[in-house]
Amino acid sequence: MTANKKINFENSPSYYCCIVVYRLTGYTVQNKRWSKKMKRRIVSYVIVMMVCFVIAGNTLALSSDEIVIQPRSAISVTCGLTQSGSLYRLWSKTKTSFSDELTASASLYQIVNGSEVFITSVSASATGTTVTASKLRSLSSGTYKVYGYGTAGSSSGSKSITVTIP
Repeated sequence: MTANKKINFENSPSYYCCIVVYRLTGYTVQNKRWSKKMKRRIVSYVIVMMVCFVIAGNTLALSSDEIVIQPRSAISVTCGLTQSGSLYRLWSKTKTSFSDELTASASLYQIVNGSEVFITSVSASATGTTVTASKLRSLSSGTYKVYGYGTAGSSSGSKSITVTIP
């Protein structure tokens, strides 16, 4: 190889590094001596890039051990007024697919002349997939409205039924 022969390095990594330096700084690498100002500028760019990668790397590498994402199912609320001997049982049941802190409550109203008159209410709470609240009560004949409510975590649901006792 002779000393006058020009080396073509267009497809080499060195060529691409020179292009990056030129784009960042405006200085070409070939046939020029780098000044102290130029060296400082390149070092500062490298430090800024390293800081950016460290911050982004820490953000992306966060541990997710404390975070547990569980899909929540819709809660199911049922309620009723059933006869149990000479008494009537007011009940409400809350059900979910996943174990959670559940609450079930029911309110009983008698319909008198088109308006609702409060009779009684019941509530219960438990941790699990099902909770039932119930209460026995002596009732006379008439039309009653039962409102059932349920909560599971941040979800809630309700249901109402009308029952006629002859």
